[in-house]
Amino acid sequence: MKTHKNLIVDLNNLIFITRYASIKTPSRSQPKEEYVTELIFKETLGSIVYFANTFKADSVVIACDSSNVWRKDIHPEYKAGRDHDDVYYRETIEAADLTKKFFRECTNAAVIEVPRCEADDIIGVFVQESEGVENVILSSDKDFIQLIDENTTLYSPAQKTWRESDDGEYELFLKCIRGDRGDNILSAYPRVRETKLKEAWDDPYKMQNLMETVRKDGQKVKDAFDFNTKLIDLSMQPDDIREDIVNALNAPYPSNYGELKMMAWLGKHNLKEHADMLSFKERPLKKKFILKNDDK
Repeated sequence: MKTHKNLIVDLNNLIFITRYASIKTPSRSQPKEEYVTELIFKETLGSIVYFANTFKADSVVIACDSSNVWRKDIHPEYKAGRDHDDVYYRETIEAADLTKKFFRECTNAAVIEVPRCEADDIIGVFVQESEGVENVILSSDKDFIQLIDENTTLYSPAQKTWRESDDGEYELFLKCIRGDRGDNILSAYPRVRETKLKEAWDDPYKMQNLMETVRKDGQKVKDAFDFNTKLIDLSMQPDDIREDIVNALNAPYPSNYGELKMMAWLGKHNLKEHADMLSFKERPLKKKFILKNDDK
């Protein structure tokens, strides 16, 4: 029997990739473009439908970010370095909201938002709770490499390539040591060579010595590493957060798929001329996601 395949979309990641790929940033002397929200939405929807069909997915899951995330409770500076100075930031967020609205109102795809959770958390728990199904994650975020296994693959729409890993556990270890500058997570062991890290990974004695190293600021590498792991490891969410995500995944989703409904919705948002991109694309938008295959 064919295995059910879920396409799991990291929505904010795809939305911002689409914004910078599709919309040229105007100079200070140029006026802003019109209909930017609609264009980003159209391109994003087209990408999701295209990848769902190219990968022969049976269903689509849209994972969304919450505005206030639990990681800030333990690391107030988490993602503090990011700014919203992009001239089209508002339009990009509006396009994300429009995308969620379309999938909720016109398809059987699941749009999953959980208070205080990032899409990373939702996708991580989704994959970890899956059994007997295939999952394809659509995101350029390298954090998801840790989730790659025999049932889970990762495709980067920015690089247009499949991400691969020979050892997901080592990749996670490396990330927790290196930190993540983009998320304002500092290195647990600044300027350490990867050759030393690989030696430690292969030798428990060297690993113990590495973790017991005291940094110049007086902190042990192990303490900083453990702190980073709480933020980066997608199996380390607090119990109440994981419970909220599992409950959201198990919640019933209404059946809203309808071709006429789609056409009317696109017309309402001045996108009716683009309805052809949905032709013969019904299957991924019609079926609901499956976490566990009971027929295996």
